[in-house]
Amino acid sequence: MKAPASFRWFSFAIIWILALLVFPINSLASSIFNDDFVNLDTNFWEIFAHSVGDVKTVDGTYLTLSAIQGYSFPYVYLKNVTIPDNNFTIETKFKFSGTVTYGNGLIFSDKLLSYGTYSDLASNDLIFAAWPLNSTTVDISSSLCLKDSIGCTNGSYVHIAYVPSDVWTEMKIEEIDGRYILTVGGQSYETRDSSRKISHFWIGNPQTTTQTQIWPSIHVDYFGIYNNSIVNKFPIIVLPGFGGSWDIAAILSGTSGNNWEVPEQITVYDGLLNSLKINGYEEDKDIFLFPYDWRKPLDALADDLKNFITNKGLANKKIDMIGHSMGGLVARAYAQKYGVEKIDKIITAGSPHFGLVDSYGLWEGAVFWGNVWWEKALLSLTTELNRVPGERKIDTLRRVAPSILDLSPTNDFLYLNNLLKPWSNLLQKNLYLGNLNSQSTQVDAVLFPLWSDDEQTRSSIKTTMRNRHDSLMGTWEDGKPIKNKPFNLMPGDGTVTKESAIGPFSSNAIEGSGNHISVISAEQNIQQILNNLGVSSDSISGSYSTYPSSVFIASLRSPGRLEVCDLLKNKCNNDLGLYFSGEKLFMLPGYVGEELRVRVYEAGLGNYSLHLGSVTETDTWAKIDGRLQKSGQVDTFDVINGEPFPFKKEHCLKDGWKKYTYVKFKNQGYCVSYVEKHEGDHND
Repeated sequence: MKAPASFRWFSFAIIWILALLVFPINSLASSIFNDDFVNLDTNFWEIFAHSVGDVKTVDGTYLTLSAIQGYSFPYVYLKNVTIPDNNFTIETKFKFSGTVTYGNGLIFSDKLLSYGTYSDLASNDLIFAAWPLNSTTVDISSSLCLKDSIGCTNGSYVHIAYVPSDVWTEMKIEEIDGRYILTVGGQSYETRDSSRKISHFWIGNPQTTTQTQIWPSIHVDYFGIYNNSIVNKFPIIVLPGFGGSWDIAAILSGTSGNNWEVPEQITVYDGLLNSLKINGYEEDKDIFLFPYDWRKPLDALADDLKNFITNKGLANKKIDMIGHSMGGLVARAYAQKYGVEKIDKIITAGSPHFGLVDSYGLWEGAVFWGNVWWEKALLSLTTELNRVPGERKIDTLRRVAPSILDLSPTNDFLYLNNLLKPWSNLLQKNLYLGNLNSQSTQVDAVLFPLWSDDEQTRSSIKTTMRNRHDSLMGTWEDGKPIKNKPFNLMPGDGTVTKESAIGPFSSNAIEGSGNHISVISAEQNIQQILNNLGVSSDSISGSYSTYPSSVFIASLRSPGRLEVCDLLKNKCNNDLGLYFSGEKLFMLPGYVGEELRVRVYEAGLGNYSLHLGSVTETDTWAKIDGRLQKSGQVDTFDVINGEPFPFKKEHCLKDGWKKYTYVKFKNQGYCVSYVEKHEGDHND
């Protein structure tokens, strides 16, 4: 059989390259047959070598078929092994060497050919083939049409890819849900169907020729057949929620940063990731965690996600995405901006497709309604440290975190003086998410929202006109929440209402349970997610735990070393809370006003700024300016309810006494008297 002319198949060049992750075979996959060719087991391989051919294992590492110039080449086929009709994986690794005047190769077929007859191999003799065209190039072909190929009919030659002849090439064929996925050369290709069932595998060439030929040698490193323990074969990207990604240096400086990660203290996603790993996924191989700068608008984050997909080598692979809260909106923004052709499914867990009321409090009032501590801490910290002189707090928050507006409600949610104020009449409204919702049909087929209705959730706000002080501060432009019972409630997860979590995707909705954290972390919800992705889950690992909503923060800018302890110094820094020595930052989640002792140790001379914050529904910050003037200097501050007490008379000079609001000094003299009374308290 000549190569390539003797195939007598027409070339087909238009192919649709679909994405699929190259999945490793792992301990959870059931092995049907596996041969590393340490030796050649004739119980499983039928060999026709004849006197001119040689079939052997080389150094116990790979199989080699070769022949001297002549009329025939060895023919080896697999026997006594049954290949399933569906949900299986075949893997092999091969290369060719030598000159080619007549072809041979690796054939996956539903028939065996008799050895020693003369005829050309036809397309109906194979389902997939790896066949050398010349001494440098191997043609990967099929008799099945690729998905979305125009004008293709099964049974004709379909060229799939070219790979180098003389280098080891991995090839994988997977049967999934009535179609084949072939992965070779780092690319994956999907057939329309698997109507022809692979039942036989053979190597070499069963045909004889009428003239002597020069035959290339075939080398096979391994061959295996496996039952799929994982039905879903797409790589998965997990997208955390608002504030779930950290880059401390970027937060402190207000810059974009390039080291975003989900820190170990945020364990919300551990259960999901561990459950996928238990069931055969490998991190950064077929499951990826996408940490992102949640301060950015959704449209910019869609671009960042696109770059992440490209950088991880997933641009030409079909993917699944699991997004929690804001992360689901990031995945959706990407899909609606760049298309769904390479997306299998997006599962959004507790994502506010119609926005959430809590964002109104942040965007218009700089108040925190119901957020977990890390969301409050990072947002409050970046706002406090990055205010420029003369800038109002609300303006800083909007500048450093424009994403908040993209999370605001897109429906009528605000009552002003007991009258419903149309969303269209708001001065501050979420146009971006509103526009996505107006075009939601773009992602109808791939988006599956998971919701809960176990908790009463803020759904609308009763407001009144803002006062003069609010106007000066730039807050509550569209209405200030009334003091008593400002919220109307609806079923949801405690943060996002059921209605918003489902959004415009009711036909694909997945019923979950629990609160806003547990929709992505509790075992029953992880099970729902894996089921909907088609992942066969042998075990589920949940990670749900409760998280406090308050936090104390100490941040030191410029020279010095920061230390935060309890009053008796039994616990300090990492033993007390979260301590980031390089960034001179301390956070104490669950802070309820305990007395703390904060010290600034000399580690270089110069001026410093110490920022002390207590964050609950609102945040209160005190900024203390000091100077390290001598070696060994230690400045000590006692803190109650997040606010410091003065310990030097200099702290009381000018208007300094006004900073100590917890003590509530009436004037500078009262401040000085307090310092004199407590002299010596800070000498330990």
